Amino acid sequence: MNKIVLWITLCVLSAFSNSVSAQSGSAKDLVTGLKIKYKGLNVGEYYLMDVETKTKIRKNTVPLGKYKFAIVVTGVKGYKKLSSGKVSPGVDMYIIDVATGKSLLDAVDILKGEYSAEDAEILDAYFTTGNPMESGKKYLFKARFYDKNGKGEINTEVVLTAE
Repeated sequence: MNKIVLWITLCVLSAFSNSVSAQSGSAKDLVTGLKIKYKGLNVGEYYLMDVETKTKIRKNTVPLGKYKFAIVVTGVKGYKKLSSGKVSPGVDMYIIDVATGKSLLDAVDILKGEYSAEDAEILDAYFTTGNPMESGKKYLFKARFYDKNGKGEINTEVVLTAE
């Protein structure tokens, strides 16, 4: 009985607190379905954010038509520093039509430059809904955040329905 209560408590806590701290692992937001897998980098929190209002999204649907949202990871640490003392994070972004498997976006290595480790603690991938997306269809949004100078990476993905 105690094991069941502990398991239920952990599930409830994970639904309300999307933070992780080890250098490898995985987790899932039980409300939005946002999944994260990470290795070689520490991650604090992960979530979906409405870009305009800067608020967390707590559903698994997005409005269709130039709506902007982001997959956000915070507390990112563990980068391998460059000789300049700075770090070089990378971001890849993908959108896939779940029904057809067709790729709507395949953007690789979109973050350029070197940053202070403090500035690279928060990483985000901004998505905009619109053509050729269709209302009622499901889309897989993926973002890969990684250390260009090391082996650490954070993979996120969420299936959202366009409305």
